[in-house]
Amino acid sequence: ETDNPALGRFRGDWNGALLFTNCTGKYEYLEDGIEYRIVIAHNPFTYIQEAPFDIEQELYGEWAEILGKKIKPDFILAGHLHKTVISRKGSEFDSLGQPCPVVVGSRRTEDINGDLNCFIGCAISLENGKITVSFTDSAHNVINSELL
Repeated sequence: ETDNPALGRFRGDWNGALLFTNCTGKYEYLEDGIEYRIVIAHNPFTYIQEAPFDIEQELYGEWAEILGKKIKPDFILAGHLHKTVISRKGSEFDSLGQPCPVVVGSRRTEDINGDLNCFIGCAISLENGKITVSFTDSAHNVINSELL
């Protein structure tokens, strides 16, 4: 239970989606022709943050387990941390046993004047069974690129 209505709705929405996926027998993500399975979440929930943001660890661990056993995503795309990082299984950002790579793809950075006006974002290329993650700046320059 929570006194935070936003957190309660967030928890309910995700739980409902995962329960629906696992209980209805509707597994569209396993159908023929599905090339990639991607989970998009605001928060990279398999990473335990410092208090007071170290919430829902048991629940998030359950989500990771369900995703790993049932959905088997190719990667999770998230933000929230204001970092650009690709977290692989067992990395420092894998606190709860992530089922696949987690791409955290947005941060602000300083411009040439030292102001936080530039943004680094994430571009995902899906082609011929390969997934390429590129972190790009506001001018579309590739800062780093990596094959998942």
